[in-house]
Amino acid sequence: MRNIGSDANIIGNDALAIEAQKNLEEVGGFTLNASQKEFTLTLQETLPSDTAMNLGLTQTVQPLRPFDPNAPMASTDVGDVSWTVPTIGFGAATFIPGVAAHTWQATASAGMSIGQAGMVIAAKTLALTAADLLTEPQLVLAAKADLAKKLAGKTYESPIPAGQKPILGYRGE
Repeated sequence: MRNIGSDANIIGNDALAIEAQKNLEEVGGFTLNASQKEFTLTLQETLPSDTAMNLGLTQTVQPLRPFDPNAPMASTDVGDVSWTVPTIGFGAATFIPGVAAHTWQATASAGMSIGQAGMVIAAKTLALTAADLLTEPQLVLAAKADLAKKLAGKTYESPIPAGQKPILGYRGE
């Protein structure tokens, strides 16, 4: 057996998470306009009755939850990056409240102004957090210290052997 791919677990960063949460709360959520509400109510009719949620949730920023490395999530190579540099991630609402990911309803929500509004909130939050990192050296130091504490002597080692070429042939090799 040969390992042809792998993703490491994400190492969360408390210092960056607190800063990003502060910025997300500053940016805030958004209020659906009349046409978005009409679209949302129509789309929610296609959802199972127990999944449709309050439309006001788009205005709400959820409180910061501690990073749970055991929480279900999709695979991502961000985990590998997080072993090297302080890393965080957060979610921004680009779907209608109650819509599950990887559904046609998610595509319909994210592909219209509701999804765009959610991404603007995410972009503003990322920009503010980046500005904080550039102007607050103590934040960078705190993020690095948190990563060092969480690694506590552990080192990242890719399970893919160094120099291994892709064996799937998708690059014509």
